Amino acid sequence: MRWALSFMLSKKFLAVAVTAGVLLVLAGTWMRRSARRVLTPDRLRYPCLRIYDGSIWERIDNEAELRSTPRNYDMNRKDDPLLIDSEFRVATMSKLKMKGSELGLLLTGPRPIEIEFDLEFRPEFSVSQARSLVDQLIQQAAPTPSHDLSDSIQSATSLAELIELLQRTRFQ
Repeated sequence: MRWALSFMLSKKFLAVAVTAGVLLVLAGTWMRRSARRVLTPDRLRYPCLRIYDGSIWERIDNEAELRSTPRNYDMNRKDDPLLIDSEFRVATMSKLKMKGSELGLLLTGPRPIEIEFDLEFRPEFSVSQARSLVDQLIQQAAPTPSHDLSDSIQSATSLAELIELLQRTRFQ
């Protein structure tokens, strides 16, 4: 009788141990996936390009610029801004909010607005799709599409070169 009781307890212990092991494996997998989805500003490669609503853009040269904006684009937008870093990784700036109070902003006048956000990595964007986003911005900014501009876009090898093209077409 004693051996039967210990046998049943060992079966229950084994079942609990196996269940706990499976749960730990699943939790570890979920945590690794969620860790991969979140980028931190210090892991980005600068310069970056912040894109608001698919048409307004801003060059970001360092983490301090990323955490502030000279305009109110971050607060008045249709969608979360996209961020493309120099390795053509795309992230969404989600949970965006202004640091401090709006009253303080009104009292101090125009100044850079400090913002808080989460960067959610967007693995569905390939390098070619990220380049395509920048190419579309350049084509929108150009007063008239030209063959030279298309060649310049295709020959650009870095995000910094594409940003320079954007800046040149903006001021033509």
